[in-house]
Amino acid sequence: MIVGEEQQDIPALAFSGGPDAMTLSFYSSFFYLDRPSQLVAHDALRRMRPKPEIADLANRIARDLGAFNAVHIRRGDFKVTSGVTTLDRTGAEAVAAMDKHFKRNDRLVVLTDEANDPFFDVIRESYDDLVFIDWHILRQYGREFHDLPAHDSIALAYLSQLIAAQSMDFIGTMTSTFTALIQRYRGNSGKEERFKYLWNELPPAGARIEPGRHALGDDVPLDNGVMIEAGSGPYSWNRVNQRFNNGWMREWPESFLDDGAALERSARREYSVGSRRELGPAQASKGDAAEVETHAIGFRGRSLLVKSNDKRLSESIRQLFKTMIVSDAGPGDGELVIEVGDGSARLLLNGAEIGARPGGGALLRPLYREVVRQFIHLHPELVWMHAACAASERGAVILPGSWGSGKTTLALELVKKSYTFLSDDIVPFDPENGTVIPFPATPQVRPQSGASSRDALGSLPKSPFLLDEQQIAASPAHLSLIAFPWFVAGSRAELAPVSPGHMVGKLLENSLSFPANEDATIQKMCDAVASLPAYDLFYDRADEAADLLVGVIA
Repeated sequence: MIVGEEQQDIPALAFSGGPDAMTLSFYSSFFYLDRPSQLVAHDALRRMRPKPEIADLANRIARDLGAFNAVHIRRGDFKVTSGVTTLDRTGAEAVAAMDKHFKRNDRLVVLTDEANDPFFDVIRESYDDLVFIDWHILRQYGREFHDLPAHDSIALAYLSQLIAAQSMDFIGTMTSTFTALIQRYRGNSGKEERFKYLWNELPPAGARIEPGRHALGDDVPLDNGVMIEAGSGPYSWNRVNQRFNNGWMREWPESFLDDGAALERSARREYSVGSRRELGPAQASKGDAAEVETHAIGFRGRSLLVKSNDKRLSESIRQLFKTMIVSDAGPGDGELVIEVGDGSARLLLNGAEIGARPGGGALLRPLYREVVRQFIHLHPELVWMHAACAASERGAVILPGSWGSGKTTLALELVKKSYTFLSDDIVPFDPENGTVIPFPATPQVRPQSGASSRDALGSLPKSPFLLDEQQIAASPAHLSLIAFPWFVAGSRAELAPVSPGHMVGKLLENSLSFPANEDATIQKMCDAVASLPAYDLFYDRADEAADLLVGVIA
């Protein structure tokens, strides 16, 4: 998993807090945070995502499977675990549970750790189109699996979860965290459905418990696999039998990463389930082959040569870096190429493939990121922020934040108020003199009107916004103000002061170059910004937020 592109080559990540913190398991505890802290937590959790190679393979396998249902039947370790009924359950019971939701003529994908168990014989007889997903991956996609950054049993299980999350319907095993993670992925992707289980695993109160078996009970009653509410309460975990441990036995819909629903609950403190939609990367169709045009992209005396053999992509590259293209760049410090062939496209760095997609349009964003990465490497003396920036004669305002926070929209609102544009995504900061340096790739803006949450805003497609030459800063500007934007639908524009220590921490969180910067560089940055005013900026209307910023820096 990765939080940002700079962690791509790290085999595994964990948040700090020690082995008992369980920070990567269930998110329910984050529900109780105040509104600003919820947004910060959601932002960090949302950036935890599969490495592209794993996500791409999972998507490919799911597409190849076509329409399918999925079930997780946990067997192996549950045979020796106390408090579950594995040894007393039968395959016929599983079929009966699935018949309430699945059609037998639909493809069934089974996730299990013991596909050879005779338990599955009756399931094989009941479903003609049955796929044990771990076997399917290893037999049909073995080479691709072994080419992944990790290809052990954990990677196989994770890949299986990502595939199951894309099924038409899903039934899981009660008390299994493996099932709960699939339910989380489905909920986070906007699937509005009740959690379904094969059967009740919890024993009756006072029952004798042996490894893998105990008397069957209905302390947590089910209706067609869905937990029946046993009481009243404002949240879903209040309403089920309290013998069901809500800390680790399952995920809860209140924990889905939906900013709109989270903020509504934090304001009204009542249960609701929202949805989130994500759009896949747009793919550009292959244009007519043409003579390859090379674009030299310059920054502080260094340059990269960028080109494509596809006419449309070449024009898109020119538009993206329009204000950064230089002449007489010489051989350049590196070469990036999007090479489009029949049915696929490759991204090459100095002749070596570093990425591939079915369509070349999907490589424009990786191309942009690689340009940034190369300039970070060429200029380690700078601290590179994921931020937007605009400046007036009184100094520059930087707006650090992740996707969907409205950085670009706010920067362009400041431009409307006679500020000059430095960047909408990447801000290089020179800690030696406290200045921000223009990195004016063509801003890509989402339509803000109609967005009901930051998730909704972040899912809207971007389009280029062309600026006049006089609206673009030609030289560095002294940093005067730091504002961390949070788009909150329906809120009034509000500035909340941030302490120097918190501000530095958030800047480092949004620093793309932090792992590569020397300690002395980071210390200089901390010294340079320590006395600057810093705020969290909550807003709905970007024009009102921009007015606040102008008033502070005036």
